[in-house]
Amino acid sequence: MQKLYLNYPEITDIKANIVSRRSNGDNTQVILDRTIFMPNNDYFLKDSGNISGLKIISIEEKRDNIIHTVKGKFQKSAVNLHLDKANRMINLTYNTAFIIFKLVFQSFYLSKDIKLLLLDDKFIIRINNFYDFLDTNLMEDQINFLISKAVQIENNSGITSIYPFGEVINNDICFDNTSKVRGFKIISSQNIGNDLDIEFIAGDDLINN
Repeated sequence: MQKLYLNYPEITDIKANIVSRRSNGDNTQVILDRTIFMPNNDYFLKDSGNISGLKIISIEEKRDNIIHTVKGKFQKSAVNLHLDKANRMINLTYNTAFIIFKLVFQSFYLSKDIKLLLLDDKFIIRINNFYDFLDTNLMEDQINFLISKAVQIENNSGITSIYPFGEVINNDICFDNTSKVRGFKIISSQNIGNDLDIEFIAGDDLINN
């Protein structure tokens, strides 16, 4: 199966072929030869859309296959995939902003355990075992500098590189250019035990805020 969302995350419409299918009442589970839909996880908004007009209920990854569950049954083996753009663009914006944050953060601080979380529809950066003082103005300035420079981003085999600034491990979707993030702002930061949680906004959320 070709997971097109990894290298071409901004594609919203393609054609594909059903490799296997299984009906369960009114629902159908299908594996396709290629897909633009990303499996559900706990730190991104869920992809939504349809396959040949049938609404997607869930998207799961099992044994390296993406299983699409839709409402209804297919009449043909050749299908059209349509991805609703809104959530995908938010996920792209926030994960790319997170990647840039990690690169900048690692230039000034020692902590390496950094995660992106989605809590109550808010994107949070959690830094584990952080005992230093975070200079939020410095972070914002450096991140927005990288965004303004429209630097190319390369994502390959789980490694995302922004030359010459460095690379990070990333197995998720991201933009191909820093400028597409548009902007970055830290809303708040708070210590939770030994960890630091940073709420931030980026992209359209920043422009509209």
